[in-house]
Amino acid sequence: VPIKEEKNPTAKMMMRDIGKEKPLEENEKIVPPDDRFSFKYVYEYDANGKITKEKSYLNNGKLWKIKTKKYDGKGQKIEETVEDTVAITKYTHKYDDKGNLIETVEERDVRNGVDRIGKTVYSDYKVDVQGNWLERQRTETSEMRGEVYSMTMISYRKISYF
Repeated sequence: VPIKEEKNPTAKMMMRDIGKEKPLEENEKIVPPDDRFSFKYVYEYDANGKITKEKSYLNNGKLWKIKTKKYDGKGQKIEETVEDTVAITKYTHKYDDKGNLIETVEERDVRNGVDRIGKTVYSDYKVDVQGNWLERQRTETSEMRGEVYSMTMISYRKISYF
């Protein structure tokens, strides 16, 4: 499928010509075009008010991306699937007993096989008196086309309470 560049001054992106391939969803509904915006987002929620599905439409009205999310009994996101016109990417998340994110695994499938697998491990949390993290270490490891890449970063944040 040929790649084309969308002519939109507010959102430059590369995407496939989705008009000639299988829609993202059966009975895909095209929303009315609206040139005022780059994207339109439509959300679905569960009984707890958590977003379970996010649909992104281009300003020409075509469905471009679908995100689905699953949560555990504590309300923590444990799985997210992102499906666009190029790939399906699945993220799984694990948490420690304090609710801190400790691991995210990413698997990207370009519709003809997995092309990237990644894992992010979060550790060495330092939290404030409210239990919000102020510092954490993040180690990202990914495998793409037979090569393994890894990097470690420390993230800091400052939270002001009013």
